Amino acid sequence: MKRIVLLLLSLAFCVTPSLASAQSYVVAIFAPSIDFKDGAERNEYVSKVAAAFSRATGLSWNGQAFARASDFESARANVDVVIVDSDYYISKLSGLTPLAMLSGSSGVSRRMHLIAKKGASDKLYNYRGKRLVLVSGSGQNKKFLEATALANEASLGSYFGSVDEARDVRSALNAVELGKADLTLAYDGYASGFTNVYTSPSVGLPVIALSSSRISGATLEKLKSAAKGLGISASSIISSSSAYSAGEAANMRNASSSQKTTMSYALMDTQTTRVQVYSTPLLPKRNPLTLNPAMVYTGPTLNSLDKKLDRKL
Repeated sequence: MKRIVLLLLSLAFCVTPSLASAQSYVVAIFAPSIDFKDGAERNEYVSKVAAAFSRATGLSWNGQAFARASDFESARANVDVVIVDSDYYISKLSGLTPLAMLSGSSGVSRRMHLIAKKGASDKLYNYRGKRLVLVSGSGQNKKFLEATALANEASLGSYFGSVDEARDVRSALNAVELGKADLTLAYDGYASGFTNVYTSPSVGLPVIALSSSRISGATLEKLKSAAKGLGISASSIISSSSAYSAGEAANMRNASSSQKTTMSYALMDTQTTRVQVYSTPLLPKRNPLTLNPAMVYTGPTLNSLDKKLDRKL
């Protein structure tokens, strides 16, 4: 009997470590605003992040890449750490604990450009009724464009002929190049070879955030350090990661809410509108009597009148 008990105890010690090592964690990326060459490159990037987390925490990490918002939302319950676009992060704050932000040569934020095909007009007013394509995300980028580029004077739907979604920035850029769309919004660094129509204020780069409660204590601290120290290039504008900055992460939302329309309109009051009329005195000739000069009144030319009315309007 004693021999059987010892055998069971030895089996327990053998099985328990293997069960612990079998437990794995998931880091996922859903950042359609970052330009990966293809799906394989996106998978390679998140796999390198998972390997870095495994080395730092001593746990087993797997990487998953998502190109579609619907797929990511379906799988999010099983994801422990997410790398998501800043606009998605600020719209889904519930359940996310920020760890770090991706960064590049300009820090953790960059300007964005509304861009058109090379050689096209660089004036936004020439794109009224045209086709706009944006990357699929939270919809925050739509509010951002309405507030900054359109000054909240018009919605994207009323200003542009159509507002479509592309699954990622590469698809959006291709749509503009191929003439399937007239404009798209992309980070500074992706605008080369296009016509810049509008430059936005700086907005945050993607955020690395904890999305589950399975990690805590010393393991969480190791994970934070690993997230801040990532030196993996994600694309041409992402070369590393650094400490989380709440202000940079939220600046797209701040720009969307703080911009207000200040213009006011009123009908022109014709009673207070004055157009100057010039008078020319004509002195009499060959007349010895002193007479009051005749007055000849002349009005302005049509061109000068148009300019005065334009200034008044």
